[in-house]
Amino acid sequence: MDSKCGSESFTSLDPKGVRMIEFFSGIGGMRYGVEQALRFENAVLVGCKAYEISLYANKTYACNFQDAIVTSSKSKSEPFSVQTKLVEQLKAKDLDGAADLWTMSPPCQPFVSF
Repeated sequence: MDSKCGSESFTSLDPKGVRMIEFFSGIGGMRYGVEQALRFENAVLVGCKAYEISLYANKTYACNFQDAIVTSSKSKSEPFSVQTKLVEQLKAKDLDGAADLWTMSPPCQPFVSF
């Protein structure tokens, strides 16, 4: 059995930093974990587009990450943004190939009501 599993570092993705797209972002738990992992690789997150349907979660996300701007679908692209949008409504231009890492934290219940 080869013991090289997991030996690649995040920094091999882009020497300038890592860009990510986060689906079902919630309040940002996955982003927090990625940022912590990158610290051990001496790398940084240089951009993060987050998508979540809950307005409350997006406001909390923006409070948890001061660089995250809550945007609408018509606003210009920001390096760090959280957008209220159903994942099913995303188009190719929303993803635009500008991410090294795609993450998601789907709801743990099939039906969630607010």
